[in-house]
Amino acid sequence: MKIISVKDLKIYYNTSRGVVKAVDGVSFDIEREETLGIVGESGCGKSTLAMGLLDILPPSAKVSGEIILEGEDILRKDDEELRKIRHEKIALIFQDPMTRLDPLMRIKDHFLETFHSHRPELSEEEALKLSGDLLEAVGVSRETLNYYPHELSGGMRQRTMIALALIFNPLLLVADEPTTSLDVIVEAQILQLMNNIKKEFHMSIILITHNLGIVAEMADRVAVMYAGKIVEIGPLEDIFISPVHPYTQGLLGSVITLESKNLVMMPGEPPDLINPPTGCRFAPRCPYALDICNKDEPPLEEIKKGHSVACFRAKELAEEKNYYLRGEASERAD
Repeated sequence: MKIISVKDLKIYYNTSRGVVKAVDGVSFDIEREETLGIVGESGCGKSTLAMGLLDILPPSAKVSGEIILEGEDILRKDDEELRKIRHEKIALIFQDPMTRLDPLMRIKDHFLETFHSHRPELSEEEALKLSGDLLEAVGVSRETLNYYPHELSGGMRQRTMIALALIFNPLLLVADEPTTSLDVIVEAQILQLMNNIKKEFHMSIILITHNLGIVAEMADRVAVMYAGKIVEIGPLEDIFISPVHPYTQGLLGSVITLESKNLVMMPGEPPDLINPPTGCRFAPRCPYALDICNKDEPPLEEIKKGHSVACFRAKELAEEKNYYLRGEASERAD
């Protein structure tokens, strides 16, 4: 059962230099209790996509396309209706909780503010009891309600943010770099917590991260973004074991493991999204680029059930060995 269906979503920013095409024609679906990992380099549009799903973008953003939630397009909702959807249907965990929690408010005030906005009929006593229950559910004591954000460790702040996101048992939890700046032990605890709440609350998760190891642990499917577009999407096993798009191959090839002998890198850099190249946006960096790649934009097409790739040579590359894992990219860069 589909929880949310995103169709041809475009999010453009008007700037003094021109229009930034941060998200440019993105489409995907998410099933109930599924985790979709979204990966890509910095600036590829991941965080803009996350904020677009909740319509919490700055005034300079122009949004088009469809975000179908429970059969209704939330982009067509007014502000009051959208306010109810946030938290109640879709919740967001931000990258750095220290910058999102008000330093002048105790933790209990953050919870009370949310309850009063969505459930004004609840008394303060009832709201605080529910808040304490949620904190305990994520492994934090009830006494934390009386603390200020700066009195908590990074892991406790992140758990508190997760508890705030779970207040109304949303259908979809969007986690934007949920383990940024956490040490590996606390990171593992947060990931385990997210897996547990996914099962307990029967929710779906969008996990946005640079860390491919986290995606390998958490995700059921993976979407790879490059320059505002999804270039490959499919089951975790397909993406990690048999990546097809040259960019996906490059990302996976650059991961250092115990078996790594050379530092593998992709030559070049991501394009300027104010003036992206015509055709395939990865073509200037691609070792497989053809003339058509510099002229026409490749559609995102299914090469096998559930696995889609935006590349004119997708079927051919599906049969080839990984260019980057062979080390040829390093030799070319040298």
